[in-house]
Amino acid sequence: MDTNIKVTLQHSAHAMQGFKREFGVELSDSRLCEIYVALQFGLPLPSSGNRPGCDLQGCDGTRYQVKCRKAETQNLDFNNFDFDFAVLVNLSDDYLPLGMWMLGVDRARPLATERGKFRKFQIVQSIFKGAADPVDIADLKASLVGASA
Repeated sequence: MDTNIKVTLQHSAHAMQGFKREFGVELSDSRLCEIYVALQFGLPLPSSGNRPGCDLQGCDGTRYQVKCRKAETQNLDFNNFDFDFAVLVNLSDDYLPLGMWMLGVDRARPLATERGKFRKFQIVQSIFKGAADPVDIADLKASLVGASA
């Protein structure tokens, strides 16, 4: 096995173990985005259990559905609208937050197209972003970049 591949795999396995130990959940881009949103809004970190309709919940009961998508992905899929806010996170190629947008369920629902055959609702990402409030993530990005230096 090529030495670079071996070292990369060892670092990856170590990072995944550390992530699960620290956060109690498996490492994935979706989980990473949930943690970014929790940090940005001062929410409790996600737990290993799934909540129907939302990924995060504030101490005041506010429910957040987090969508992690590449900027070039066309659609956002929703199973339901059992949340108060949807938060879209675009990641850069280095898995840091590139942008974040928040939209209340009352504004999201009318934008969605029902995909009955798939039991989902879809919103085009560009339409979501146009209706959503952009979130200033400069402090979050600075703290993450500072942490990796």
